[in-house]
Amino acid sequence: MDGFYYHGDIEYITEILKNRLYFAVLEKSESIELQSSLETFYFCTDSEYVYLNFYHDFGPLNISCLFKYCYKLNQLLKNPIQGIQRFVHYSSKDPNKKTNASFLIGSYAILYLNMDPKEVYQRLYSAGGTFKPFVDASQGPSPYTISIMDCFRAIKKCSSLNFFNFDDFSVAEYDNHDKLVNGDMNWLVPLKFLAFIGPTEIESTADCFNGHNPSFYINYFITNDVRTVIRLNNRVYNESAFTKAGIEHYDLFFPDGTIPPKHILLKFLDIAEHAPASIAVHCKAGLGRTGSLIGAYIIKHYHLTAREAISWMRICRPGSVIGPQQDWLEKIEKWLWKQGSHYRNRHFGDGDKIPFHKYGIYSIKWMNERDKGLRDAKKDTAKRRSVCDEVNQMSTQNKVFAQKQSIERKKMLLNQKEEELRRLSNLLYKVQTKQKTRRKGDDEFATNPSASPVDIDNRLRRSKTAAVKRGDREMDVPLEYMGQLKRRITTAITNRNSAQNQIYSFEQIPMTPLCSSMKTGRRRDYPDGHKKHATQGDKLNDIKIKRFIERIGSAKSSGRPQQVDVGMERREFSTMDNKKPGKIASNLLKKLPIIQRSRRSDMIA
Repeated sequence: MDGFYYHGDIEYITEILKNRLYFAVLEKSESIELQSSLETFYFCTDSEYVYLNFYHDFGPLNISCLFKYCYKLNQLLKNPIQGIQRFVHYSSKDPNKKTNASFLIGSYAILYLNMDPKEVYQRLYSAGGTFKPFVDASQGPSPYTISIMDCFRAIKKCSSLNFFNFDDFSVAEYDNHDKLVNGDMNWLVPLKFLAFIGPTEIESTADCFNGHNPSFYINYFITNDVRTVIRLNNRVYNESAFTKAGIEHYDLFFPDGTIPPKHILLKFLDIAEHAPASIAVHCKAGLGRTGSLIGAYIIKHYHLTAREAISWMRICRPGSVIGPQQDWLEKIEKWLWKQGSHYRNRHFGDGDKIPFHKYGIYSIKWMNERDKGLRDAKKDTAKRRSVCDEVNQMSTQNKVFAQKQSIERKKMLLNQKEEELRRLSNLLYKVQTKQKTRRKGDDEFATNPSASPVDIDNRLRRSKTAAVKRGDREMDVPLEYMGQLKRRITTAITNRNSAQNQIYSFEQIPMTPLCSSMKTGRRRDYPDGHKKHATQGDKLNDIKIKRFIERIGSAKSSGRPQQVDVGMERREFSTMDNKKPGKIASNLLKKLPIIQRSRRSDMIA
């Protein structure tokens, strides 16, 4: 720094990039604006990137702030103002602001200047001494902290594993879904773990926002290949909303603010290692219990230390891992490393091979590939529907023709049955006539005993002759034959009526296509009940809701949408997302391609 005269209000200054980039700390705790010279440009980010705390927690800044800072600094270095040779990022002496600013410029040096975390820390340490530790989101003062060095190591390791890549990163996607109104969900491991706030079926009102219904998340889950949901809190919604859409659902409950029991940890790791696609995990607020189990998976499979895993999760989702859950992860760290080595030996043949991701979190390339896959799936679905419609039309025509033929056959059978019935009826009439003739002679003999048998026999003979001339058979008919004949007539009548009913019912059957859509009504189940006292997750959610309402109020008072500045680029997002989640049918889910089906398929060992 020979020959470099910096501003008089600067107390400490250190060189990050030789004769080009510097970091400085002011003498005072208040932030002031330093005037740039012809050769030196001063800039400060203390009021631009601020950590939003829940209670007494502090830092680190989220990945969105880090990306915007890196983008801004790259624009300054690559497209400098004419005559400017040096750039100085300065911060006030306030411990919070100084630590946040050091985290930003230190992470930039690791990512873009390929500096070692230890070297970065030593250079920043020379500019003002120690840094304030980052504290978890406990409700009171907490002894559980992580250091800025832990964050630097996490940035270095996760970048080397391609957990994120700022050359392929959609900050708009992160900022959009990080909002409470848009789901409050963040990716922690690319195409593997998504942490989000717990859904609920308690409807929100104008004065109270209680969260989202499970159906709100289904579109996003299916679009981003999330096929498994793990619930860690009480049952406050019906899981059938997910299962009907083809998304697996598991319950691994343990109390809020506590550490996971061993059987819960083993079950979680087993589900995660055998899941066909990405997994969405939630508890009440999606911070403590969710972060502790996902952190255990990261430690096991990526050989990060417990503090590095916690640092990474808090950079992605501030507030993750609360209180004694950090101490629990540190205690089982070595055991998880050992289990991870055994797992990689079994599956990759080398316990030291750490998986490498093809796409990082919020990857633009992945989103383009996903959208292309969805478009292809929709085209394929449309083709299948057209083929199905043709098959339905042909099958309907064939059905109509078959029905007509069947009706004709049944009518012919009915005619035969009626002809048989008429023949039997005539036969019965003749038999009954003959029996009456015989009974008439018997009655006459009984009523006229004086008549001679010869006269009676002659009279019967004459009646029989007349019957033969009419076509009657000249024979005696036994009573058994009479009963059999009556039964045959009864059966013929029954068959005739049955044939008529078949023809009538067959003509009334509506023509239904083979691939007709069926609509099923959604059964609404109500929660089993809620605890009367507010849990830690409830209080964290209340803070998020309060923060959200304040933003809404400020946006309404200003009359402008919220804006996110990304260097020279400006993106706008409306405060409320008016798009309602669409209904996803399970049959459409089966037709969509499952991209990156397994954990090993989207990683390269």
